[in-house]
Amino acid sequence: MQPFGNMLGAAVFALGALAVYDASGKVTSGVLRGNVQWLGDDMECFSVASKPSAPEDDPDNIRGQYCAVRIFADPRENAVNETSDLVDIFDMIHTHNALQNSPEDRIVFFPSFSPLTLGLCIPRSCSYIDLEAALTEWISPFNSSDVDLQVLVRPDSCSKERHNQFSTRTYLTIGFCVVMTLMGIAGAIYEIRKERLMRENGGKPMIEGKWTRIFLTFSFRSNLRMLLDTETPIDEIGCLHGIRAFFCIFLYLLHKSFFLDGPKSMVLRSFWVHVDTFVVLSGLLTSYYTMKRLQEGKKLNILKMYVQRYIKFTPLFFVCVLLVGNVVEYLVTDSQYTRLIQLFSRSCRDGWINTVTYTNTFRGFDDMVSRYFLMKRIRSSRTSFLALFHVNCFQFLG
Repeated sequence: MQPFGNMLGAAVFALGALAVYDASGKVTSGVLRGNVQWLGDDMECFSVASKPSAPEDDPDNIRGQYCAVRIFADPRENAVNETSDLVDIFDMIHTHNALQNSPEDRIVFFPSFSPLTLGLCIPRSCSYIDLEAALTEWISPFNSSDVDLQVLVRPDSCSKERHNQFSTRTYLTIGFCVVMTLMGIAGAIYEIRKERLMRENGGKPMIEGKWTRIFLTFSFRSNLRMLLDTETPIDEIGCLHGIRAFFCIFLYLLHKSFFLDGPKSMVLRSFWVHVDTFVVLSGLLTSYYTMKRLQEGKKLNILKMYVQRYIKFTPLFFVCVLLVGNVVEYLVTDSQYTRLIQLFSRSCRDGWINTVTYTNTFRGFDDMVSRYFLMKRIRSSRTSFLALFHVNCFQFLG
């Protein structure tokens, strides 16, 4: 009844005060089952205004800003004993510590069960330092000798209402994607027309230049046919398709059941370690076809293999980086942007040189882009070709 009483108390003073309280997150049931994300309502917070008709830059017009605060709560070492239930309680609150992080970490790349997230609506005149000081004072009575509570509020934890005005980068990204789409459609139309002309000319093939062949690589028609082609080459390892499909399904189920609890869901959550299966498959195929080429007496053009590898992965990866860095932030709410999306967007924008050279992970765990596993595959292939070449040389030497 205390939260309801607080609402009634706020309503006595002003509607704005009630809206600020109502927009802030509150502790709900299910805490022992890992329900520790009390995000509140960011849109309601942004609508708070002491003078709705006044301009936003009016100093007397008190408006709300949304802040996502992280609270780290753990039992102290001296409070853990055989009769204490603190360890079991916090183990349940943190969902058995499946993925952990510390207050020194920023917004983590992977989801984490360590912090308690609280969304608060405060006046825009307050800074994140003011909020951190107020929260530290508020939780000080609970920061007992048995429990260690730490409040974490960073400069990027608070956000004001974003007016979703596209930047120049966003327009360029959208224009680039539109051009690529039109090229795919135009390539498909050209192929259909080319086949029709060939039938009219009795099957005589048309002579195409280099630039025409490059243009046709964007064709939706030819690419779709290639993806749906079920013909199996003689030298292909067919069982790998089944292995890849098997782990794709289970990795999808892993991400769907990641926040579940209990022994039954552990069967699916244990597939987290099998993400690297695709790296193993990539290395296997690289080794197989490279050794096959060497055993047939063909030359191994390592530079050409590196270039082919780069061209194979980079175009689609580059499009993903452009979309995440310049477009995705306009498709989510402010609370999602503050908690997670801004990390990915900033990493893609600030480290684009590292991204296209596949060296982004060296900037640190918190500055990686969302397709980090593709970088792992590219970097692993940098030494694989040379290693296989030396293995083949030692094979002939006995």
